[in-house]
Amino acid sequence: MTRALPRTADVGFVLGGVLLEASAFAHWVRSGNGSTLRGHALIDTVNSLAHGHSSAWVMLLTLLWYAIPACGALAWVVVGFGAPHGPSGRALAMATVVIVATIDTFFVIKVGTRAGPGVYLAALGALTLATAVVVPQTVDKSTVCGTTSGQVRGTSRSS
Repeated sequence: MTRALPRTADVGFVLGGVLLEASAFAHWVRSGNGSTLRGHALIDTVNSLAHGHSSAWVMLLTLLWYAIPACGALAWVVVGFGAPHGPSGRALAMATVVIVATIDTFFVIKVGTRAGPGVYLAALGALTLATAVVVPQTVDKSTVCGTTSGQVRGTSRSS
């Protein structure tokens, strides 16, 4: 006998989406240069702090920064289709972790201890999505009670 878990994965995807969206509105740099900026201007300023990279690298980082709230919105779409445990939910969670890890690493390297709450909100949102994907969909009551499916204590079912 199996029992469906309450929509834990759905809640995880909705919460992860909220955190990813909120990261776009939070400060990514707590103080100093870049603390009031968002998007492309933020990436340009932070990149210029320590001998910037090529414009292709800056463009990639800008696209990744904009992809973070987009992943949050896609998480809500996945929940709407009811597929957090499906291939689309798993792919979204993995892509979000990679994107957030890349952009957060850039910010931690460039601004160090001045990293703002946006960095942490994005990381928490990505980890929430990844955790929601691995939550089991159902619980088998017989294994929870100490017996395996198809067995009663001390006996085995034969067909």
